[in-house]
Amino acid sequence: MKADLSEMRYVGVLNELKQTQNEYGGIINKLTPLLTFRFGYYHMSFTVNVEARVIDQLVNTITIFTRHNSLFISDPSLSITIDNVSYSIQSVVPDFDVNGLDTITLKKVGA
Repeated sequence: MKADLSEMRYVGVLNELKQTQNEYGGIINKLTPLLTFRFGYYHMSFTVNVEARVIDQLVNTITIFTRHNSLFISDPSLSITIDNVSYSIQSVVPDFDVNGLDTITLKKVGA
């Protein structure tokens, strides 16, 4: 994917969910930041009719693009935080070209 770098004006944080033990022996889940990155929003237009079940899958999803990084994978323990909202990574389309930009589809956590 090709894009102008000026379009990457937003900041996101890639987090990993880790389990730690507190002083009482209980297990707690904690988000640990792995990477702070710049991204841009990827806008798509729909020119075809979409079935209702597909529309349900698209609710509360966004698509972004950012520089290629092997840390971006679809893993339940990883999430991305944008403006204090957590998103799970639904899919990643990597671009291995020089200065390639990965396209990442995110779904709002809890939605």
